[in-house]
Amino acid sequence: MTRISYELLGAEPGPPIIRDKTSFEIIEEPLLRRLADYWLKMRGDRKLPSVTDVDPVDIPWALSRVFLLETADVPGGWRVRLAGAEIERGFDRRTLKDVPLAELFDPESYPHVRDRLDECLSGPSIIYMHGQIYRASNRLPVGGRLHLPLAHPVSGEVCSVLGMTDWSNWPSTDQKADDVLEVYAIDPNELK
Repeated sequence: MTRISYELLGAEPGPPIIRDKTSFEIIEEPLLRRLADYWLKMRGDRKLPSVTDVDPVDIPWALSRVFLLETADVPGGWRVRLAGAEIERGFDRRTLKDVPLAELFDPESYPHVRDRLDECLSGPSIIYMHGQIYRASNRLPVGGRLHLPLAHPVSGEVCSVLGMTDWSNWPSTDQKADDVLEVYAIDPNELK
């Protein structure tokens, strides 16, 4: 099993969550912006879209990089429900279905991953990250990651996170060694 250390995610542990952004205008990656727009369309006039609203037929352009995480009674509190082929390849796995998320990260790194997911759950908040999302082969790719909360179809409480990572510009010609990971929490109630 391949475990991803926090250094591979490209940030120092625990970058602060920035809470002063209230729109998807901060999302720099076109594919992430497209997924965010899909989430808004699914939501309609509700507080959050339901996990049952997600239809792979609607997002064929995202399937290789999209993932669905769910709260679960497993170590770490989250498990992978589904993950695209590129995500699975990145973890050197044939499948990630039903794998506890904590198994995929070093013990010192996972609390930072969980903090962001728990922010989606408790806010609820949309989490957008931009900056050094991976470190590999002495390269510092700049990209983005998006976590979108999804509600349980009956209770309406957040139970899952639809996410996507975009590293389309890897390696970026304008990346710098001092690029950092910025983490934003967007309140869904502020979006129109």
